[in-house]
Amino acid sequence: MQIFPFNGLIPDLKKIKFDDDFYEKLREEFNSLLRDHAFKKVSSKDCFYILEIKQGKRVSTGLIALTDINEYKKTRVRKHENTIIKKERLLQKLLKDRKAMIKPAALLIPHHNTLHELLYTFKYENNPVLKVSFPDKKTIHKIWKMEDEKLISTITLIFRKEIKNAIIADGHHRFASMASMALPSPVLSVFFDPDQMQIDSFLRIIKPRKDQSHAKVISQLKKISSKWEKVDKLISSSDSIQLIFNEERYQFQLSGKQLIPFLFSKKVSKSTFEIENESNNKRINFLDMPSNESEIKRLQAKYAGHYIFILPPLNTTQVLINKKLLPPKSTQFLPRIINGLIIKLL
Repeated sequence: MQIFPFNGLIPDLKKIKFDDDFYEKLREEFNSLLRDHAFKKVSSKDCFYILEIKQGKRVSTGLIALTDINEYKKTRVRKHENTIIKKERLLQKLLKDRKAMIKPAALLIPHHNTLHELLYTFKYENNPVLKVSFPDKKTIHKIWKMEDEKLISTITLIFRKEIKNAIIADGHHRFASMASMALPSPVLSVFFDPDQMQIDSFLRIIKPRKDQSHAKVISQLKKISSKWEKVDKLISSSDSIQLIFNEERYQFQLSGKQLIPFLFSKKVSKSTFEIENESNNKRINFLDMPSNESEIKRLQAKYAGHYIFILPPLNTTQVLINKKLLPPKSTQFLPRIINGLIIKLL
């Protein structure tokens, strides 16, 4: 896989405060911030960078570099779900207006011992050039620059010779948008190995058809389930789907060799609720997984009469080896990368 060092810009914390106001202006008025010198170069030459994101006890470390867009065109960098043309066009407009990439796409790569050791050794032997606590004091982002030519050459060779593919964890539309532009550019990216990322699931909230009684829905779900039980409380499981309907709670499994999102789309969305296309059907909503019981209670009240399904999250290995495009909102990769930590001008 071909990657490149680059000369990046980071926020100049002597001139700005990285807070909600700055973040909102970054999204809406990036060009004015750039003119006002809110960003600075950290080196006189092209570099690789290390990104560390600490959220509570979880620490994720990745390599920031540019990814040759041809790696995407040749499917060595693969998307794991479909993109939306309308969103691609919007991102193309943003790229043309800003003339910059303000957020790296997150790529998942197989674990590589030497690369892992290089990043961690460098991180602990050098000081970061940026440290930001955002959006809360418990989430800390740090960036290190790697400008040593020998180290850059070593990492470049590791990718070219030994890392043959990557999965786009976040940034499908950025790659697709850049690939279809008249003058495509390498894509600002951060590479994580499976140990540095985790996956949360999205809720699927489905409104039944008017002619579907609750008894009919439950009866159909029981028929397609290999295991079904009514429960008092939700218990996380690697192979069971949780269901909330008003005050009722259930846990069930779907039989089959496919990954659970595929089984759910086929047997629940399509067969039970007659939803052919999950991407654009108004009877299905996808929401982030609630973080506590009180948030679940609020969802129950807001979506009374709807069926709230919680799919067990896939793991990073399952996503890496999967060759088919996943149904929409099958994964929510963590950590999430925020805008503005590092900028690559086009």
